[in-house]
Amino acid sequence: LLTRINQEYQELKSSMEQARSDLDENLATMESRNIELRIARNEAIEGNRVKSAFLANISHELRTPLNSINGFTQLLLKMPLNHKQRDWVETIQKSSNNLLAIINDVLDFSKIEAGKFSLEKQPIILENVIFDVLESLSPQAASKGLEQVAFIYEEVPHKMIGDSLRLKQVLTNLVSNAIKFTAHGEVIVRVMVEDIRPTPYMIRISVSDTGI
Repeated sequence: LLTRINQEYQELKSSMEQARSDLDENLATMESRNIELRIARNEAIEGNRVKSAFLANISHELRTPLNSINGFTQLLLKMPLNHKQRDWVETIQKSSNNLLAIINDVLDFSKIEAGKFSLEKQPIILENVIFDVLESLSPQAASKGLEQVAFIYEEVPHKMIGDSLRLKQVLTNLVSNAIKFTAHGEVIVRVMVEDIRPTPYMIRISVSDTGI
C-alpha cells in the first residue's frame, strides 16, 4: 500500500511539474502576444491620429476658398443679371454649397474618430429647421411631382435648445431618401411631443412616404 501511494505521489508530482512548465510556457507566449498587440494597437492609434489630423487640415484648407466662392456668388446675385447669367451663378453657388457640405461631413467624421465631436446647444426654432430642409429638397420633389407636407402639432414648443445643423443633416438624409424611393404621392414630416414632462421635452420627428 505504501509503495502504491508513493508511486501515485510521484506520478502526481510529475504531472504538477509538467503542468507548471506548460503554464509558464503559455504565460510567456501570452506575454509575447500581449506585447505585439500593444505595439499594433499603438501603431493603429497613431495612424488614426495622423489620418484625422490630415482630414481636419485639408478640410479647413478647402473650406476657405469655397467660402470665398460663396461670398462672391452672393454679391453677384445682388447685381442686375440677365436670366442666363443668374442661372449660371446660381449653379456655381449650388455646386459650391454641395462641395462644402461634403467637406463638412468629412470634417465631422474626423472629429468623431478623434473623439472630439460634440453637439451644439443653441436656441433654435424647430419649425424653421423643418421648412428649411423641405425647401432645400423641393426641386427634387417637384421634378417627380411629389408633394412635401409638414405636420407640426400644437403641443410642440416653438423654441428649444439644440443643434440645428445636425438635425438638418439627419432630416435631409431621411427626406432625400424618401423622395428618391417614391415614384408618386407625398412625403410627410411629422413633429410631435412623445413625452410631456416639465423639462426636457421628448420630441418625435418622423418621415413617411408613399414609396416602396
